[in-house]
Amino acid sequence: MRIRMGRLVASAVVVGAVVSGCGSGPSQVDSAVILGQDSISLTQMQDQLRTALGRTDMVQRITQQGGTTEQISRDVVTAAVMHQLLERAARAENITVTDAQVAAETTALGGTEAVLGRTLFDEENLHDAVWDRLAATELGRKYADRLSVTVDVALTTTQAEAEAKARTIAAGGPAAEAVFDDRNTAARNQVLRVGQDATLAATAAFGTPAGQVVAFEPSPGQAVWAVMRVTQRSTDAPPSQPSVVSSTDSDSLAAIGQRLVQPLSDQLAVTVNPRYGVWDPVQMRVVAPEERGGVLLPVQTGRG
Repeated sequence: MRIRMGRLVASAVVVGAVVSGCGSGPSQVDSAVILGQDSISLTQMQDQLRTALGRTDMVQRITQQGGTTEQISRDVVTAAVMHQLLERAARAENITVTDAQVAAETTALGGTEAVLGRTLFDEENLHDAVWDRLAATELGRKYADRLSVTVDVALTTTQAEAEAKARTIAAGGPAAEAVFDDRNTAARNQVLRVGQDATLAATAAFGTPAGQVVAFEPSPGQAVWAVMRVTQRSTDAPPSQPSVVSSTDSDSLAAIGQRLVQPLSDQLAVTVNPRYGVWDPVQMRVVAPEERGGVLLPVQTGRG
């Protein structure tokens, strides 16, 4: 069975953050975000939020389009988390983005003043914002041809049903296997590659590690939910032929690069101060608790 998913579009306000080490481990009391043994302090985050919300012209424009100041705040925190994840991934992968590259990209976007005029950035944050985009693009470029995921998948029409199926699968045993029995809505051993659907590659389908099950909505608003049990995930598969990198635009490569840090966010157990919301690894962003985009669970072994 061939399963095609639509486009998943995500955007975030990209603002840099400074991470401070905290001895034996950071405290949630004075931390906006905890990433492993590091944290982003409440003071640092509140400074960034004051800067963003102080752009009253842009805030008014966003709210007139249906946004809220709470959503803006969550976007700022999201971007701070992503900045730290991308910095770590870039170091691990020996990806270097130079100041000259950042300057060239800023010019291509219209120049510093033009970018500042249409975003919530201040000049201090703009460098980090552009750096993040370039680093994510290079990360996507490095792995787009070699990223391969094998999943068992079932489709449903509601989030509640998808999450219930995910929990059944996570528990293991005969009931878990029965989820994939209906050939009209399910299939086993589906191999996913970026070249099949670059937009799907920016979703949890490609970011979830083997041994986990994820329920998510690949194309928001389409009333189709996917439940995927990831049985294999490799970033070192035989390269796609022909290469998909040359035919994939930079926005898609950046989205893939951002998704590639999902396992890192899991390893670091990203935790957000409740005043801002919760970290949703399915959507890779900070959301209100009631806005989680699905569920991600480890699959129990030895029960089937």
